[in-house]
Amino acid sequence: MLQAALADRCKLLVHHIPTMVPGYALVVGKHGPNWKNLKETVPGETIPSIAQEIAEGGALVPIMPGAEQPIVGYFHTSMASLAGKMSAIMVIEDRTGLKGKYDFSLLRLQDERDPAIMWDWSSLGLKLIPIKVPSEILVIDHIEKPTPN
Repeated sequence: MLQAALADRCKLLVHHIPTMVPGYALVVGKHGPNWKNLKETVPGETIPSIAQEIAEGGALVPIMPGAEQPIVGYFHTSMASLAGKMSAIMVIEDRTGLKGKYDFSLLRLQDERDPAIMWDWSSLGLKLIPIKVPSEILVIDHIEKPTPN
């Protein structure tokens, strides 16, 4: 919608170039999921009232209240939803094969922008592996000053 408005007001012309960008695949570690820390969601289970909604009916509590360490709590969260949420930092694809919804916590390890070392994935029996992800680059071919209202 914004692109259509810019095309109308600013004579914007663009084209897309397919490319590959760095990203990660979220996969199950060699010893399998850690079912002690990755608990299948119990239907009807209450989600904390301070939780923020994320995709597919999941929720997260950004930093668990009273926690000594920076821990993010996830509730009713699928691995696809987790990967989508983490993609705000770097593109992450869910390749775990885990289809359920889970309750779990992730410990923040470092204040880095690299999600592979930023979170304790091993506590869930998961890991991130570097991959190339298909994407598109938007190239602006032409733009003018906007027309008056």
